[in-house]
Order: sequence, then C-alpha cells, then structure tokens
Amino acid sequence: MQRIDFSFFSKKIIKTSLLFCCSFLLLGPKTFALEQEKKYVNFNEVYELANIILALTEHGLTDKNEVNKASKYYQEVLTYFDAYKTHPIIQKANYSRELWDKFLSFRTDAVAFQFNKENQLIRQHEFYAMGKNINEFETHLELINDFAQQSNFRAFYKSKQAFFEDLQLKYESSLMMEEIQSFLSHEFKTSHDLNLQLIVSPLVGRMHCQRFFNEKATSFVNVPAYLFSINNIEEADPKVVAMGLHVYFTEIDHDYVNPTTRVYKKLCKKKFKAINWDKDSGYVKNRFGTFNEYMTWAVYDLFVKKYFPKVAEEVSEKWHKINQSRGFFASQKFGEQLTTLYMNKSKEETIYDLYPKLLDWCMRVQHDLE
Repeated sequence: MQRIDFSFFSKKIIKTSLLFCCSFLLLGPKTFALEQEKKYVNFNEVYELANIILALTEHGLTDKNEVNKASKYYQEVLTYFDAYKTHPIIQKANYSRELWDKFLSFRTDAVAFQFNKENQLIRQHEFYAMGKNINEFETHLELINDFAQQSNFRAFYKSKQAFFEDLQLKYESSLMMEEIQSFLSHEFKTSHDLNLQLIVSPLVGRMHCQRFFNEKATSFVNVPAYLFSINNIEEADPKVVAMGLHVYFTEIDHDYVNPTTRVYKKLCKKKFKAINWDKDSGYVKNRFGTFNEYMTWAVYDLFVKKYFPKVAEEVSEKWHKINQSRGFFASQKFGEQLTTLYMNKSKEETIYDLYPKLLDWCMRVQHDLE
C-alpha cells in the first residue's frame, strides 16, 4: 500500500494541543473555552435533531445516499428513537428526492435555532438556507419541539458528547485547512482568508451545501466514512484521505471559483452553453451553476495531484464518475483539459489566468460532446 508523509497532520495536532494547554494554564478556563471555539469542525445540537428526524422518515430509511447508514451511531439512533418513528413530524419531514430543496431547508435551517431555558426551540439567527420562501424547519417547529420533548432527545445528544468530540478531533486533523486555503488563495489570486467553519453530523450522506452563516463561510458536509473506523489520522490510507477531502474541498472552493467566473462572465456566457454540458443536474437554471460545478471538481484534481500524486489519478477518476452520474457527463474530460492547461502554463500563470483558454476549449468541443 502506498503511503505518504502525514507528519504535517501530527504537527498540527501537537501545535493545537499545546496552544490549548498553554491557554488554560496561563489564562484560565474561560480563555481555554474560547480557544476551543476556534475549531473548524462543529457539531450542532439542533442540526443533529433535524438529521435524526430525517433519518427516521421513510425516504431517509430507504434512500441509499441521503443518510449515512454506515456507522454504529446510525444503528444507535434507530434503536433509541424506534418508539417515536410514528410521531407526526416524521411523516411531515418525509421529503422525496424531488423535494430536495425542502429536505435541505429542513436540515440546514435547524442551525438557526437553539433550545431556551424551558427546553423549547427558538430562532436565534436570521438564516434561511434556501431563502424565506422555503422555510421547512420553522414551519414545523411545534411538532419538532414536541418530538424533542417526547423522545428526550437532549439526553440522547448529551450522552454522545464523547463520540462527537473524538470524531471532531479526527476530522479536524484530516482537513488540511492551511494547505487548501493557501492553494486556493494563490491559484485564484486572492489574499482573502475566509472565516471558515464546518457544521457536520454523522448522519449526513449527500446533499452538501455552502452558505454564509453566523458571519462565517460555512460548509454543511458529510463526515468522511473512514473517520468512523480509525483511531487517528496516521492510520489512514492516503487514498481514502484524498477521497474524504473531496466533499469539503468542492464546497469551499466555490468561494473562489464563483467570484472568478463572475469576473469572466461575458466570456462564460458566450463560450459555455450549459445545456450542452448538462443532463438533468438541475443546475442549468442557475446562471453559471453548471460551469461552476464542473470547475470546482476540476480544481480538486489539481489539489490532489499536488498533495497526493501517487493516488491522484485513481481518486480523481472515481470522483468524476460520481459527478457524471449527477448529470455532469463530461466531468472527466473537463477535468483533464484543465489539468493539461495547468501543466503547460507559464510559471506566472494560475488557474485564474487559465479561464479564457479553458472557455475557448469549451466552445470548440461543446457541440460534439458524448
């Protein structure tokens, strides 16, 4: 099995641990708590409640991708909440694949709410993941409150804190946040360091999104499967680490790709005909949605080629097959072209500079795509 040097992961863990310990000893427990809050990966109590409800629905139980079922935690959820699977909120939240926007609204909007002293959910943030016209969580707030009370959800959530904290540490140590931000900032010619966070649940399968929440660029993504079965990141095969980075990477790089696409919007509008590249992905109705999806996944190829060169080709090919199944049928061809342009660029050029050349190629080939 091919291995890569994970020493940079270990150094990050040691550095973070020393920072927390020194803060606690020198400045006291309040400052220590503040340092802890600076972690990128966060679990959220109400977000977990929403995910548990969705996991108990007929759609959540039968769909192969919507809910992550490959963990001991998932089985514990089913066992604990089995007596409450007939609660009215379970039927109300049974969103089919066609109602993906309501599914995403219900799950993501949950972070805007908190339990008050009376253990009732109240809104704390003006946040609507899919806009105010789709407001599923708040619409069913009374039933959600009742489900939480009847099932004693908060006791269940509290009992899983050690599990969440362990998973948080492993995810945190695998993210390569500094490398990702440095790579994207350089390639898209911006020195802007985003204020980032991830909000996660072990139950999230697909349906990831990137939103601005509570003054931070926030990725609502899954937990890579391999993190459930290892004790620390150094045990992981580099191939599964690279695979696991993809979901987060292709969400956060939207914050770099999308603004660059807007810079080149005239060229993009003229030279990229989305309907020729898209087979029912649902992104065509979004002005540059199809192009940006192709681009974010292609940029991942370049990152993985830099940091995981021995497994990059295999990993990228697997993800392109997944992207092709989403309706972006020319994903691999697009990614290969960006890689070709990148490998033959001048020393001064970056991905930002390659947009015109890439769009020229898109215009040439888009009428003969298969």
